[in-house]
Order: sequence, then structure tokens, then C-alpha cells
Amino acid sequence: SYVADRYTGSDPLGGLGQTKADRSTKEIPMRDSGNAPLPTGSLTGIIIDSATGDPIAGATARILGGTNGAVSDLQGRFFVKSIVVGSCDVQIGAIGYLNREFPEVLIEPGQTADLDTIALSPVVEVRLIEELQVVGTRDVLEVFEVSNQVTITRDNEHSKASGADAADAIKHMPLANAKQQRDAGVTEKGNRYTTNRRHYSGTAVPDGLNRRRPGKTRSGEIPMRPRHPRRPDADEHPRFDAMFFEDYGLNPWTDTRRDNRSTFAADVDDASYVLTRSYLERGEVPPPDAVRTEEFINHFDYDYDGSFNETFRVFVEGATSPFAPQVDLVRIGIKGREVPGYHRQDANLVFVVDRSGSMRREDRLGLVKDALRMLLRQLRPNDRVAIVAFDTRAEIILRPTAVHHRHEIQRAINRLYANGSTNVDHGLTLGYELADDMFTSGAINKVMLLSDGVANTGRTQAEQILRRIKRYADKGITLSTVGVGMGNYNDVLLEKLGNKGNGGYAYVDSREEAARIFIEKLTGTLQVIARDVKIQVTFNPHVVARYRLLGYENRDVPDHKFRDDREDGGEIGAGHQVTAIYQVEYVREHRWPRANDLGTVAIRYKDPDNTSRVHEITGKISRHHMARSFERTEDAFQLAIVGGEFAEILRRANVWPGHASLAELEHMARELALRMESRQADELADLIRLARQHTDHLAEW
Repeated sequence: SYVADRYTGSDPLGGLGQTKADRSTKEIPMRDSGNAPLPTGSLTGIIIDSATGDPIAGATARILGGTNGAVSDLQGRFFVKSIVVGSCDVQIGAIGYLNREFPEVLIEPGQTADLDTIALSPVVEVRLIEELQVVGTRDVLEVFEVSNQVTITRDNEHSKASGADAADAIKHMPLANAKQQRDAGVTEKGNRYTTNRRHYSGTAVPDGLNRRRPGKTRSGEIPMRPRHPRRPDADEHPRFDAMFFEDYGLNPWTDTRRDNRSTFAADVDDASYVLTRSYLERGEVPPPDAVRTEEFINHFDYDYDGSFNETFRVFVEGATSPFAPQVDLVRIGIKGREVPGYHRQDANLVFVVDRSGSMRREDRLGLVKDALRMLLRQLRPNDRVAIVAFDTRAEIILRPTAVHHRHEIQRAINRLYANGSTNVDHGLTLGYELADDMFTSGAINKVMLLSDGVANTGRTQAEQILRRIKRYADKGITLSTVGVGMGNYNDVLLEKLGNKGNGGYAYVDSREEAARIFIEKLTGTLQVIARDVKIQVTFNPHVVARYRLLGYENRDVPDHKFRDDREDGGEIGAGHQVTAIYQVEYVREHRWPRANDLGTVAIRYKDPDNTSRVHEITGKISRHHMARSFERTEDAFQLAIVGGEFAEILRRANVWPGHASLAELEHMARELALRMESRQADELADLIRLARQHTDHLAEW
């Protein structure tokens, strides 16, 4: 562990630190100042169903011959950015609709071309009338993903299925006798079905039809809100009904003469940021309780230097706030040990999947199934998987199965259908029992709950459920929760279960977000490197007059319990980072002109496989870590400040000195996006722009 001294090169921990110049950070591609970038413009429009006039969510707009594209939001609006000026051909498509092309669309520098309202004609019907070839599940998906809903007709047998679920419907469709099977061109070889040709009648399915599932997806572009008026009854029927959040209060400014220690459990979740993004992209303001500042700050990648040997490395940087000259901002960053994917432990995973009726909304269950398929492709042959599905009651739909039996696991995923009420308690109880049976010392043993969290049968409170499963958590079986859905969603239950289950909490609003969690961050999601991680910052009252921690209200730990190893902390996975930001004000300078010691930071944690072995590491925070001005800090530091300040405004916490306006934050985020070539910074700037449309609403709270 060390605290890097940015300016003097001195290291308070005996030479383990590095200066900013010495740090080996990941290379960030920068624009060549000698070559001006090509001028660009953008494109927007609204995509609707020609038959009903309803907006089409999840439709795609792409520039032919290029890589630019975007996906429509729930109101059918799309927005494609960074299109090179000139004429371009645009293709609009959606599942179950005929593509439309717009040739020679003129893009002008710095302007947004508007295609206005684009009506897509639905495919009348896709009907299978001749021989069907099914070899396992993969070929079935190729047949049926050409349309959102396929009508299958064979000898007066009718069945409807959606997307990948059609595969399972076909497999189990009864055929009266062997002659009918031969007439239909289907022969059975064990569990495999074969034939020779595929034919379709009705309106032809156009080449290149987008085969994604309908629903909200992300392409890196932030969809624009439509400008047409809302329905007259929109205010009478809230767009996001029954969203459950909890108010954890706001950290106050604290006088160091009264209390100079700040203690909290580590937190690497960022579900609150993704939830807030979903609110804003749908044109709504998130309720203050939905915003947790630390989850905004921890969403961004700050490129801390990792290590393959040290459990933690610690970084400190600070500067005077650009919003209030009397306030300094101090960032404390912690980076967990890196574990290459090929070195991670084997995994025993139990997926507890919510298949209740509410999971039909917005095709939530479809998104969960897509996420599981992504994860399945990343697992190793020696990993083992089991699946529990629950509605009114829970059942095991897949016994522990090695991942090299991939097709068997895939078939179990395809058999998930939504119906009934939500008995989370029974699902988790059965899931933990399976995980206990699968438990292997020295391996990853994890239960993963995928749900909208709206428990309404059995035990419905997090505390009630956690009491029943605590012994499994003590044994080393972790619980992570993955939430889906806007409306009829319980953030409180899922967040508490993830925190107290020694795992984590993520929110998935799209396939792209699922890919970030289950592909890009898979090793960190699965392998824990430290348990019950607690952080304590002790400020020097002779230098720091008062301080305030941004966020972590629901992760607060009493100061006297920092070294109480029975007190729950946070879990950190391989390569995870934890970032905390403090606002500080100093004692008057002339009283302590030579005082450089701002305080100390201490980290206490347990080994992941031996909870009785406890470690504590400490380091000093010095004024030498403070930059001479905010402009001289690293771009990553400035991104953390912008993200944290944005969250504080959304929480309506900007009641103390040292806060920015949304206009200032958007300007800063735009500049950071250009300098860093950062998609994250660009997205943050777009979200701040969307929030600015609700300035009056924010001021009313």
C-alpha cells in the first residue's frame, strides 16, 4: 500500500510511491494538434409504427458504409453523432419491420439533420410452411430472431413464441405421428432435429433486417427526447410506478474538533448511476433517494495503476474547488489487485432468476436471458452452473452442470417464461441450498439473483431474508444482485441483499450494460480479493477545520467499530477500484504555516478465503498531494469531481458552499470528453444536458 506523492517525489511510505510523472498509466489516444479533425454533424428523428402510430423502441438508425449508428429510446427518438459532413445514406430498421433507406442525407458542420417522423411497415407474418431444420438451439435462433413474434402453423397446431423462446416452442411442438414428421421434413436424432430447407410466406423478410431483440439498448449515443406532446393522461398515470428507494440522509460538514475520524465500508457498486441514466434518457428526473453519490463516483474508470502482488494500492490527489475558493477537494483512490482472467479460480455459480409476471414488462426476462447467455460464453469449461427459477414458488430448472455442456445450459435458459407472483425468499433459499451442495474450498462460490426485486410472496424484507442465509455468507458463499426494469422495481431490497450478501449490486438497462458487467468486468464480478473492507480517514485537527464526505451514507461505520472485525464491511473484486471524495476547509493559514500533515488513511480487510486473517495498512495524506490549482490536476481527478458534483445536485444536496451549477458541469464534462477521448465523459456530459432541461423541477425539491 502506498500514497503517491505527486509533486515532490517524496514517498511517506518508504519509497513505494510514485510521482505522477513516474506512473505507468494506460495510454489514452489524443488528437494530433497539428491536424484539425474532420468537421462533423449529427442526425435525429422519431421512428413509429405505420399501422398504429406508436413509437418503436430499440429500432436502429445507421450510416451505411460507416460505423456510426444509434438506437431509438422508448419514445422512438434516435440521435446519431459525429457524422462526417457531406451526403450519406441512412438505413432505419427494427425487428419485425421492413427496413427503410434514405439516400443522400445532407450533413452540415455542427448542425443536426432531422429526418422527422419515420414510419416503418410491420412484417405482415412470417410463417414456416415447409421443412424446418433445427440442429441444437443455435440454428433455431437464426430462424426465429428475424421477427419479434413468429406464428408457427403445422397441421392445425398453432403456437406463438417470441425471439429465442420460439426455439423451445418448436422443440416441444407435438407431431401426431411419424408420417406427419416426415411430411413436415423433421426427423429426430436423440434430442436433435434435422431437415434441409427454410421457407417463408407472407411479406418477405428483407435482407439485413436488424435481429436484435426489441427494447432499450445502447450504442454509445444518448437518445434525444421527442418534441411531440405527451398524452393528455400522462400526468395521471406515472411513467415509472412503484419504484422503491430509501432515504439514507446526507453527510453534514463535520468539525474536526468534535470528530476528526470518518469511517465507511468500501463500495464498488454503480447501480444508482445506471438507474439515474435510465430516468434521464426517458425524460424524467430521478427522485433524490435514487441517487447515491458514491455510486456515481465509482462508475468511472480512473486508470489507477494496478498490481499483481499488492492487495491494495492507494492514491491521493487534491486541489482547491473550482466552485468555491475556501473549499479543497481531496480524492482518495484504492485499486485492488489485478487477477488475469486465465488465473481466476474455478467458479460454482447458481443463478436465481425471477420469472414472475412483472418480468414480462419491457421484456425484462428477455434481457436477463440475454445477460445469462453473454456470461455463459465467458465462463470456462471447468466452471459449474445451476439455475433456480422462481415465481409464486421456486424450482430447480438446471442441476449443477459443467460449462462444457453448454447446450444443456442454453436450453435451460430458453425455457424461462414469466408468470405468477414474486417469491424472492423461496428462490434464494433454494439457490443457497444448491450453492452449499456445490461448495468447493478454494473456488468461487456465488449465488446471483436476477430480478426486479418486487417481492410480494413469502418473506419480502431484506433483513428477513438475510437472517436466513447469513450462515451461507459466513461460509464464503457470496450473493450478488442484478436488477432490471423501470417501474415496479425495488432498489432497496436488491441493494441491501447485494451489500449484506458479501457480493455487489448492479443494474442492467441494456445489452450493452450487461456486456460491461458480464464480459468487461467478469473477473472482478466473480473473484473477491478482500472481504469486509473498511476505510478510515483521520484528519489532523490542527490543519483541517472541517470536512464532508460525498456519499457513502448507507455505508457508514461507527468510528469505534473500525477494528471490530465482526462489523460488516464491503467486498472488493479483482481489479476493482474504490474512490472517495472529501470537501475540506483548513484552519487559518497563519496559525500553522509549517503544518503539512492533513491526516492518515487506513484500510482494514480480511483475506477472501480465511476470514480470521485480518490486515490493516495505513498511509499519510500530505499537503504535498494537493495540486497548485484545479486545472493542474489529472483529467481523471476532474472527471470524478464532475460526476460527484452532478450526483449532489440531483440529490438536492447542494445546500452547502462548494457546489457547481449544471451549466458549469456540462462545460467541464465536454472539455474532459475531448481531452480524454472518453466515452464515459461524453455520456456524462449528455446526461447533465438532459438534467438541465429540468432545472426548475430540481429547484422545487
